[in-house]
Amino acid sequence: MVQANSLCKALYVGTHPGQELRVFGWLTENKPDVFILTDGSGPKGRPRIDSSRETLKASGVVPGLLFGSHTDQAVYSRLVSHDGAFFVDLAEMIATHVLGRGINLLVAPTADGFNPVQDAIRLVVDTACRLVAQQGGKHVENMGIELRGKPSEGVGDRLSRVVILQDDILERKLKLARSFEGLSDLADAELVKYGSESFRVEVLRRVTRPLMVPCVEPDYERHGSERVAAGLYPTVIRYSDHLAPVNWALRSHLERLYLPMSRAA
Repeated sequence: MVQANSLCKALYVGTHPGQELRVFGWLTENKPDVFILTDGSGPKGRPRIDSSRETLKASGVVPGLLFGSHTDQAVYSRLVSHDGAFFVDLAEMIATHVLGRGINLLVAPTADGFNPVQDAIRLVVDTACRLVAQQGGKHVENMGIELRGKPSEGVGDRLSRVVILQDDILERKLKLARSFEGLSDLADAELVKYGSESFRVEVLRRVTRPLMVPCVEPDYERHGSERVAAGLYPTVIRYSDHLAPVNWALRSHLERLYLPMSRAA
């Protein structure tokens, strides 16, 4: 285990607004560049990106170029339509930013099988790290944050970075969570379940299995049929039908770039 510090030049890539609250202390301490893909509008079309803007303002961070740039429904449609080029372009954009800004630490939520778009963006971030290595010959540390379960889990892991929040930062974090558009009920439930002290600890874990293929049925497949039945989404997203093609497109892109370089060498 190593203590997180401000020596790293970092980029945080979030899928949806609100995820950044899990690492509010780290954001405040490290002042990374921040990308958030969607506006958090969900199936009802009510954006939550302004709440993320307030979170970043409270942490002293300026939003990046990619900030609520797509609706949730638009990215969902990209998955359903097997638009691998969209995700390849995202990976290239992130890699270009990393190289241009001299980033040496990339942080994004882990793939947890609960949100298919989040899992797809994890694949994108993993690919971006490899693109940086291939195109710039540079190693970028790839780390993930868990969005489900007790926030302090993973403390003591030698592959993790840990931030311990001071009282004022913790108080600010909890206040933001309780007032975050569309997330206040979830925040209250997690505070009851885990206790406020659990949110004092933030853990970033090194990604050891990039571009991972799930070995069990993801939760989003089991819950997808319920959302479709409720009329919230038109299609059940499945790994084999929708995430696997994204993974294949990203891997194929890496291979196309790698083979000419290996022949030239």
